[in-house]
Amino acid sequence: MQNILKADGTTFLKGCFSKEEVPKFLDGATNVYRTKGYIVNQVLSFEEDENGNGFVFSRDIYYRRTPKRDKEFERWFSDRQYTDGKRFPSQAYSRTYVR
Repeated sequence: MQNILKADGTTFLKGCFSKEEVPKFLDGATNVYRTKGYIVNQVLSFEEDENGNGFVFSRDIYYRRTPKRDKEFERWFSDRQYTDGKRFPSQAYSRTYVR
């Protein structure tokens, strides 16, 4: 069972919900936040360059906001002090966009 870390520092168990109940934008996320046009799945990892220097890398999937996704987002994150959440900083990132 995999825990999903919420931006407010709390976690919930992914295995406690059926696959249909967990929105795709939560899958494997370290953090999920919302911008004006997107809900973003952020996966953070610690990487090393060729010289052995460490850095934080963020793999981001941007899901276009729709009424259905907004409703799901609000269901999962309505207990946040700032419902939209915020991005965790990183030194490098990649982005993928989903309609």
